[in-house]
Amino acid sequence: VPANELNDFVRELFRHAGMSEKDAGVMADLLVLTDLRGVHSHGAQAAAGYIEMMRDGRVNPRPNVRVVSSTTTTRTYDGDGGMGHLPSLQAAEWVAHTAAAHGVAAATTTNHFHFGGAGKYSRLALAHGCIGFATSSHRFYPKGHIGGAGGGSPFSFAVPAGERPPLVIDMAASF
Repeated sequence: VPANELNDFVRELFRHAGMSEKDAGVMADLLVLTDLRGVHSHGAQAAAGYIEMMRDGRVNPRPNVRVVSSTTTTRTYDGDGGMGHLPSLQAAEWVAHTAAAHGVAAATTTNHFHFGGAGKYSRLALAHGCIGFATSSHRFYPKGHIGGAGGGSPFSFAVPAGERPPLVIDMAASF
């Protein structure tokens, strides 16, 4: 399936689940980009599960993402119970622009569901000549686990390398 057709299809799925046109487009863009990077576990195939959670009320399909705390170089975004992709993208874009202007910046996000693959957020810093880092406290327990037997800390960092390709690590430390 060509990427543009997949993007259109995924966007329409999210729109029919109740998301705004803009947010559905952001979700489709990020999921298809993740597929194009080869991280299919966090790409378009995840849309069905996300939509199911929107329809049964576990995820807010129309969140009002907002900044709840801010300084010159730090921010906290509240995701209003929606998908984590939305506040995480806003935070990563703000961090990249702010770090380019001030040398450093950091943002946190709260009150949202899964944010997908971390690499798409850390890579945003590269366009500004900055190092990017993204992580989540999301915990993962393998299906059928007993008690607190598992955990996961997805993270990614991206380091510019001048004329060479950047160094990008995008993984989870699941055990």
